[in-house]
Amino acid sequence: TIDASRLILINRNDSKANHVASRLGVKSETFSNLPDYLKRSDIVMVATGSPNPIITTDLLAEKKTGIFFDLSVPSNISQEVKKLDGVIVYDLDGLSRLANRHVGNRKKALLAALPIVDQYLEKFNTWYERRLLFKNMKLHPKLN
Repeated sequence: TIDASRLILINRNDSKANHVASRLGVKSETFSNLPDYLKRSDIVMVATGSPNPIITTDLLAEKKTGIFFDLSVPSNISQEVKKLDGVIVYDLDGLSRLANRHVGNRKKALLAALPIVDQYLEKFNTWYERRLLFKNMKLHPKLN
């Protein structure tokens, strides 16, 4: 479980941050404190409506490691941050590519499985037709 007292919510609008934080039972901080909290955080979630990256290499100059989740569209973590050693960034574009890749793999597996399904379906149909034939033979008065 996550200790909510260790979660910090930062928003560009301090009153909005305070409101949301109080509803979630977490602490809020001012946007000006973002660089300090980035240095101290192991995991950072970014979800803003900003058209430009909020998290840049300048803000992470002293940071050696960290995991970032970017839930923003467009991405709010700069491409340079994604290249830093020790920093892992998961973003919606990457998750979308991963999901699409897996969909492609599942489609390939499905196409490979269809002939196998057809083979067993043919065997089942043959068995079922024979069963019906023998059942009808038992019911026919001249064959009993």
